[in-house]
Amino acid sequence: MRLKRSLRMTSGGGSEVGDWECEIKGASVETLRECYRAVAPACKQTCPSEVVTAALYALRSRTAARKEDAADLENKALTYATELEKYPPDVVVEGCKSIARKQKFFPALAEIITELESLMQKRRAILAAIERAGRRVELPPVTVDRPDTDDPVWQEWMKGFLAGNHVTFEQFKGRALRARETG
Repeated sequence: MRLKRSLRMTSGGGSEVGDWECEIKGASVETLRECYRAVAPACKQTCPSEVVTAALYALRSRTAARKEDAADLENKALTYATELEKYPPDVVVEGCKSIARKQKFFPALAEIITELESLMQKRRAILAAIERAGRRVELPPVTVDRPDTDDPVWQEWMKGFLAGNHVTFEQFKGRALRARETG
C-alpha cells in the first residue's frame, strides 16, 4: 500500500497540503477482505449523541463564546449534534480538541465540519483504495451497529474514550470479555 499526501501550488508561489492519495497493489484477496473489515467501520461508524454533546461542551469550555442563555445553548448543541453524529466518535472528539488548540473563539458549525472532513480524508482515501483493489473480489458486508448506551461495558468505554483512550468499542468490549474469562 502506498499512501501519500499531494501538494498544491498556491497563487502566491508557495504550496499547501492537498488530499490524501492511496494505492494498493498485489494484495491477496484475504488481505483485502481483512483490511476492508478493519477500515470500513472506522469510516462508516456514527457518533452517539452523548459523545457529540460531551465533545461540544468540552470545546465550549476551552474557547471563548458570546453569552448565551440555557435555551440558546441547548438549541445550538442539538443543531450541531445532528450534523456531527454522522462522523465516527474518535473523529468528533479529536476534531473538537484540535479546534480548541487552534482557535480562541467557539467555532461555527461549518468550521467544525471542515476540521472533521480533514480528519476523515485519510480514512476515506484508504477505504476507496481497498474498494478499488477489491472490485475483482466480493468484499464482506460491513454493519456498524450503535451500541446500547445502557450497557455498563459501553459506559466504561465511553469514560475512557472521552479521557483520550481512543480504541474502538469492539476492541474494548473484546478486552473486557477476555479479562472476565481469565480472572
